[in-house]
Amino acid sequence: MLKPLTPSLLIAPLLLGCATHAADDQRKNPPVKVEQVPMEQAGGFECAPKPVQYAVGKIATQELATELMQKSGAMKFRWIAPNMAVTADYRFDRINVSYDSKMVITRISCG
Repeated sequence: MLKPLTPSLLIAPLLLGCATHAADDQRKNPPVKVEQVPMEQAGGFECAPKPVQYAVGKIATQELATELMQKSGAMKFRWIAPNMAVTADYRFDRINVSYDSKMVITRISCG
């Protein structure tokens, strides 16, 4: 006689569809991490995007991210990957750097 399946066995295949893969994570996030710049080095609290527009078209790197933070006066940094959902909250002290699938910076804004 067959035993009925337990609910956990029925749910397990559904949960596997929610798992992420390392390759997916690498496409969504650049292989760099940016640390917050100390306030004394940042040059202020409010982000200014105009002085850093020269970086549009360049490859996203940690060194460039640190430079953008310093030159923009931002205290926080956010990479924005292609097709990535981002919060709509405005932060006057954050610089947002969007890049494409080839890690080329496509847009720089504050907020």
